[in-house]
Amino acid sequence: IKDQIKDHLADNIDVIIKDFNKVDATVKEEGKITGTIVITDKNTGTVVEIPINITIPKLPSSGSGGSSGSSGGSSSSKGDKEEDKKEELEDKKDEVDKNTGSNSSSNSSNQEINFGNQSNNDTFAATRDQNWSYESNGWYHKTNGIYDTGWTTINGMLYYFNADGTMVTGWLNLDGSWYYFEQKEGQWYGIIRTGWLNLNGSWYYLSEKGDNTVGAMQTGWINHNNNWYYCNTDGLMQTGWVNLDGDYYYFDNDGIMKTGWINYHNNWYYCNGDGTMQIGWVKSNNNWYYCNADGIMLKGWIEINGNWYYFNDNGIMQSDCQVDGFKISNTGTIIA
Repeated sequence: IKDQIKDHLADNIDVIIKDFNKVDATVKEEGKITGTIVITDKNTGTVVEIPINITIPKLPSSGSGGSSGSSGGSSSSKGDKEEDKKEELEDKKDEVDKNTGSNSSSNSSNQEINFGNQSNNDTFAATRDQNWSYESNGWYHKTNGIYDTGWTTINGMLYYFNADGTMVTGWLNLDGSWYYFEQKEGQWYGIIRTGWLNLNGSWYYLSEKGDNTVGAMQTGWINHNNNWYYCNTDGLMQTGWVNLDGDYYYFDNDGIMKTGWINYHNNWYYCNGDGTMQIGWVKSNNNWYYCNADGIMLKGWIEINGNWYYFNDNGIMQSDCQVDGFKISNTGTIIA
């Protein structure tokens, strides 16, 4: 069972089976297969436990006739037993190895477990318990025999079910907030996503535990791990230069707002502590610089308000020195 499941999981997913027990069926007693499938995401620490609880019907009796008709009856009984066992396994919604529970006379050695249109090769189906069911229009879940609707927590994971009971995947707008439920098939299918989400190369931020509304897509300024990000009204994380209320901010390729000196397309810019791009005079590390109306740091001779100043190749204003035969005062202006 474990190997069948792991074949369809990412490397960060670990699968073990604990408390496994098998009791063979006899003519007088039903058989049992019990245990627990434990699935662990090594990256997040998330653990999902799926119970195994399968009943194997009693073996058919050999009968007393001994005739060819009796033999035919035995064959028919075995066929009925095959169907009964398959139905039992389908009801349990657990994936079992094809040879699990078989003995030299078992009929289950070539059995495949199917959940509606989902075969036992589907990772999501393989990790669902008997309360899950699949129909032509989607997945359903029952709690105490009643189909779930709305927000539902299952094994510590949050899902949302429509009014007709179908599990939601992808984007969903509820009361003006957008939520995203995992759409990629696998064991996390249908689970609400939180934190940073990458869809087709675009990043979104969905509120996490401790935020006001878990899973709600965020817009505007976002502080995450002591870094500032900005997501526009569509929720898209911004990169590069962004104009917000007339001020320019710079966000790197990871979306982090930058401060201090920024080299962009071979030009230098300066953003102060709150991220706003500076123009005009800039003081940094006790040196004076000058940035034009586009925020670009200037070099060489520059006339500012009728006075001439000289900025070296690093953009630092020169003072108390002589440049190109001109004496420069301690304020940086040329001495006549």
